[in-house]
Amino acid sequence: MNQINKKILGITVALMAVAMLVLSMSVVYATKPDTITGGLEMKLPMVVERRDAGKSNNKIAIYTDSPVKVTGGMEGEGGYTAKWLMKFDPPFPFPVSTVDNGVYLLDVTIDGKRGELKVGIKENMKLIIVGGTGGLKNLHGTGQLTYIPGTFYLKYTYSLDIHFNPNS
Repeated sequence: MNQINKKILGITVALMAVAMLVLSMSVVYATKPDTITGGLEMKLPMVVERRDAGKSNNKIAIYTDSPVKVTGGMEGEGGYTAKWLMKFDPPFPFPVSTVDNGVYLLDVTIDGKRGELKVGIKENMKLIIVGGTGGLKNLHGTGQLTYIPGTFYLKYTYSLDIHFNPNS
C-alpha cells in the first residue's frame, strides 16, 4: 500500500511539473519586435484654431484632424489632433510646449495587414501604438519621431519597433 501511494504521488508530481511547464510556456512569451521606418508628412490644409494664452503674445494652437501622409514600413493617410502652446514672435511662430502631445489616427497597411491605427505622441517625440482595428487590431509598439529641419511642411522620419500579439 505504501509503495502504491509513493508511485501515485510521484506520477502526480510529474504531471503537475509538466502542466506548469506547458502553462508557463503558453502564457509567458515574448516575440522579437520588427523595426519599421519611413516618413510622415503633415499635409495642408492644416486645421488650426488659435486661442489666446493669457496676457502674452502666446497662443494655443489646436490641430484637429490635420491631414497626414505616412510612407515606408507603414503606408497610408490619416489625421493629427493636438494642442500646442505657440510663442508668436516675428517673423514666425514656433512651438514652446505641448498642452496635449497629440494623437495620429491613421488608415494604414503594415506587413500586408490593413486597418486603422491610433498612435500617441509622448514627451521627446516618443511614439506609442495605442490601439488598432482590422488587421492591425493586435499590433503593439513604440518608437521615435524625428523632425526633418528646414522643411516648410512638417516632415518627420519615424522608427517603430512593432509586434503582433495574438492574445490581445
